[in-house]
Amino acid sequence: METKREISLAAVVAGYSALVIALGMAAYAVYQYKTNPGMTILGLIFEHSWHVLVLGLLIYATLYAVLYKTVVRPIHDLYLKLYAITRGDLSSLEIDSNIVEISEIAEGVQLLLDEKRTSLALMRTGIAVFALPLSVLSALIATSKYYDFMRVVHLLIPLLIICFGLVVLGSYLIIRTMVRIRNFDKIVREIKKENEMLSRFLD
Repeated sequence: METKREISLAAVVAGYSALVIALGMAAYAVYQYKTNPGMTILGLIFEHSWHVLVLGLLIYATLYAVLYKTVVRPIHDLYLKLYAITRGDLSSLEIDSNIVEISEIAEGVQLLLDEKRTSLALMRTGIAVFALPLSVLSALIATSKYYDFMRVVHLLIPLLIICFGLVVLGSYLIIRTMVRIRNFDKIVREIKKENEMLSRFLD
């Protein structure tokens, strides 16, 4: 498989902007040559080449610096955060950008983080609820020699019903959490399929 050459977004936009300036100056030079027959081609090239060079470099450097700060670096921070998520880091996402599109992407990633944190908290609750009746049953079995089952059956039956309800509730919470985490992982897989660069970070 042929590997594509990767170019920074800032470099692409700045380079094309400088190219547009060069083409504009060239078109203006052709216009001058047509309207001023006395001007030579070498004279026009000499007159406009330094304009193209200076303006092109200024535009390239300015756009590159601005785009790198406002677009490229925040996107790179998003990549690193997605990589950290796959390694279990669920801390809040902090992206310093006032670009609407980048802010929307960051909000989407933050929603995924909130969803996974909520799911994990729900799973911990489900495990605790599930473990409580097991602890009660273990205590009843361990102390069974100290009481007569038939004499306390009217107390044990409601207790066992409550324990059964807690087991059902705990199982429901755990299953629901597993489904939500599975959906979260599915979203991550879809992101990997749509973006080859993200795929390298998320594998």
